[in-house]
Amino acid sequence: MKTRLIALLYLTCAFAACEEAKEKPAAKAAVKTKIAAAPAAEAEQIPTAKEIPDVETAIPDSVKALAAPAMATFPGGIQSAVTAATENAQAHVNQGLNHLHGGWEFEASRHFAAAMREDPECLLAHWGMVMSLLSPSPETSAARNAATQRLLNLIGRGKGSELERGYAFGLVKYLEEGPARAAAAFRKVAARFPNELQAGIFAALFSRGDYDESGTATPASSARCPRTTARISIC
Repeated sequence: MKTRLIALLYLTCAFAACEEAKEKPAAKAAVKTKIAAAPAAEAEQIPTAKEIPDVETAIPDSVKALAAPAMATFPGGIQSAVTAATENAQAHVNQGLNHLHGGWEFEASRHFAAAMREDPECLLAHWGMVMSLLSPSPETSAARNAATQRLLNLIGRGKGSELERGYAFGLVKYLEEGPARAAAAFRKVAARFPNELQAGIFAALFSRGDYDESGTATPASSARCPRTTARISIC
């Protein structure tokens, strides 16, 4: 587990360094190289293809028990540019995003699973699966952990676009440091991509407050910065 946590820390630091360097146009090309390829000593610590779980392990049993999900119509819905091997995988990721924003995480996970099967190296499909499984559940924890390991491996190999890696970075910040850090990360993505409305939505999502057992509203997470209780084990 130590080696994977070290690799994760390297990746998060690399992305953060990239965000700072983008303000300096002359350094842009060099920064891209840092994100895409880690130094040999660090790269050895990123899980190899033999060490990471396969796609089916990263899909909950409840999803595997069902047939492929049908495509729904979302008038005026989300149509994001998705880095994927096929148009079908792209379509399923967009379906998953629309369901995710609608609060139907289970249906979203079905579409992200379909995209993962279609393209096992689609970064946003894995990001979506982990997002769909954030709430702790004994039935989904194994798949959630496997999807997280696969996501980290894809980040380490430089998969996805700059925007997609920004989304992945924001999710990693949530898993490791809590909602306030995730909100800050998504705000940076929103600033970098002002036309990307979803980044602002996720920044607001991770910034919102909650309610305690008595029903009293608690401060926004950005003010109290707690460590998340829905932590994911990557050991």
